[in-house]
Amino acid sequence: KGGLALLREKPTIVFGVDVNHPPPSSSKPSFSALVATMDAECSQYYSIVGAQSARKELVDLKDKVRTCLRKFAEKNRAPPQRIIFFRDGVANNQFANECQEEIRAIKEAAFEEGGADYVPELLYIVVQQRTRMRFAAVDTRTGEVPRGQQGNVPCCTVVDQDVVSRTPDGQAPNNFYFVGQHGLKGTCRPTHYHILSNDTNATLEDVERLTADLCFLYARATKVVSRPAPVYYAHRAAFLAQYYEPNYREIGDSW
Repeated sequence: KGGLALLREKPTIVFGVDVNHPPPSSSKPSFSALVATMDAECSQYYSIVGAQSARKELVDLKDKVRTCLRKFAEKNRAPPQRIIFFRDGVANNQFANECQEEIRAIKEAAFEEGGADYVPELLYIVVQQRTRMRFAAVDTRTGEVPRGQQGNVPCCTVVDQDVVSRTPDGQAPNNFYFVGQHGLKGTCRPTHYHILSNDTNATLEDVERLTADLCFLYARATKVVSRPAPVYYAHRAAFLAQYYEPNYREIGDSW
């Protein structure tokens, strides 16, 4: 159980969402991107991009999610019974407002698309890349760094104890650090994952296995990457969206 098996237990759609912001001094809008899997192998995606207010992180998801749910149902002849949502680029101080608003929008989209009898399971995960945490591999017998690894831990290393964030009562919430990539140069930066909503029967270990499996499915790389493929595709789509604006100009262009 766990890993990509979660996508085969029942019809499951996996979302990736990211927002690309302009430089602080720019008046250009921000661009959001939502990608959604259309099959159990996560090889086919439906993408939606759009402009929004500059520096705004909250994404208006309801109509976008409804469209993706409809496209999934048309292709698979059945609506998804499970929604797995990877949200990139959100800080801890946005969990209570922006993230809860997006979770509410996802559930409202499902209700408006399928009615009161349609209540798909929701697994909402925040992906944080800019972390200060670092992990090193040390030979417990000699106390030295293994040769050839530059001190980096092996790819697909998971840390979900001791250093993870905790609640005020001392309980460890559902979050973990994950190093998916090989350390080719320098020190690997782990990605921090927070599970903010989980209506499924998936355990923390199941989500960790799913995250690891999705890191092997990014078609633009021949090696395992640091983040799940839907997150990478959303990041790429959000970045490229600016080039499709009718009045797009490179900085410094005079024509």
